[in-house]
Amino acid sequence: MDKNKRKIIDHIYYNIGKQYTNFRLCYADKNGRFSKWITYLEAQSMDWFIARCNQREVLKQELILDLDDGTYNDYLKLIKKLHNNGWKFHAFATKNGRCRHIHVIENNLVRNKKMSKTQLREYLIKKYGCDIQLKTDAHMIPIEFCKHWKTGEIKDLIFTNRGDWFDSD
Repeated sequence: MDKNKRKIIDHIYYNIGKQYTNFRLCYADKNGRFSKWITYLEAQSMDWFIARCNQREVLKQELILDLDDGTYNDYLKLIKKLHNNGWKFHAFATKNGRCRHIHVIENNLVRNKKMSKTQLREYLIKKYGCDIQLKTDAHMIPIEFCKHWKTGEIKDLIFTNRGDWFDSD
């Protein structure tokens, strides 16, 4: 098993997610078939499952802006706009510009009631013209620093103004 993958997933649970979310994991193949969703805590004893995982659920305190429409240049403009507006985030993409996700970690989202959190996410996602499906926690995204299920390319950090992903927030 890729020990880096376990370290990445553990880091998301303990350091990024602060243990607020027992997020679910799964794996997808190039044909778009997804495995059963299993929680992080359940998957800990399943090395074979962790080794195959390439998808994770959105964290309770996470806002993800996914710019599926538009060009890679549009994505870079969105990054610049958010940075200039004072947002703190990590921006990811594969080398060919897929999996364009901006991750905003805001621990105050955890304290909101589910509906208000969803409404807030929906407002911000619409404001920036991103994928509305990411307004809920129950949505899978490719795991950071791992191979994207369709392309086999690494979802890599391309910009941050929040500090290194592996630093504790």
